[in-house]
Amino acid sequence: MKIAMKHVFLFGIFGWLLSFTLVAQTGIWQWSVPVRNFSTHPKNSESRAYLWIPGQCEQVKAILVAQHNMEEISILEDEAFRQRMAELDVAQIWVCPSFNHGFDFTDGAWETLDGLLADLAEESGYKELSTAPLIAIGHSAAASWPYYLAAYKPERTLACISVSGQWPYHRDRWLCPDIWGERNINKIPCLETMGEYESAHTWSNEGLKERKEHPLLPLSMLACPAEGHFAYTPEKAQYIALYIKKAMHYWTRRSDKGGMVDGAMEKNEKPSCIPAPVNQFKGDPAQAFWFF
Repeated sequence: MKIAMKHVFLFGIFGWLLSFTLVAQTGIWQWSVPVRNFSTHPKNSESRAYLWIPGQCEQVKAILVAQHNMEEISILEDEAFRQRMAELDVAQIWVCPSFNHGFDFTDGAWETLDGLLADLAEESGYKELSTAPLIAIGHSAAASWPYYLAAYKPERTLACISVSGQWPYHRDRWLCPDIWGERNINKIPCLETMGEYESAHTWSNEGLKERKEHPLLPLSMLACPAEGHFAYTPEKAQYIALYIKKAMHYWTRRSDKGGMVDGAMEKNEKPSCIPAPVNQFKGDPAQAFWFF
């Protein structure tokens, strides 16, 4: 009995160490550089950019970029999420504190991002970081910066991911200033996630309005059951990983091919029609979101 209990104890210790090792590995960032902020009034002069590249990656195919707010780091360091990014040869960059929360491209935001990409390319030896396609992700107050990057540099933007944030064309003086002018983000895939307990069933209305006003915007919405505003979940991370995989697959095509899902949500009600390819969708396109 004592021998058996000893073996159980040792096995428990081994399991704990293995678990700790796996968690520690997901928190690895192999390189970092100080951020040279080109804003006229930088708010976080101590910002650093942290870089993770999959261990077996020979050439980075895309870069997932996040500025620190809340959920971003939990998604980026999720073990299964990183496994999916490794399969895609996607690097991750996390900037903490944020260098320009709203990505004000009239005040040095792009120059700052371009500079840290160049610095990390030099530091890591992965020279393609200076030119690779960018996937921007942000949460809550930082959830609009991906759209602003896309508006300023559409040729570099592979996709935008807004977690519990605003729709692309929403404007307010604090989070979403009106600086786009005639710019748009047509044909750039955009994903908006929203939890059930932060009004996903009503938040969809504004997104559908933007879909109607901007028919060339491939806008998707993920409504997350039983989630609130601060609810990182592995399931949400996995969906975002799948979305990135699809966006990369269609990156060079930028086609209009895809499917539609009924977006007119009523709480506790089933969709009025089933998802289908665009040319086979039986519902009202004005009441549907676009998906790969």
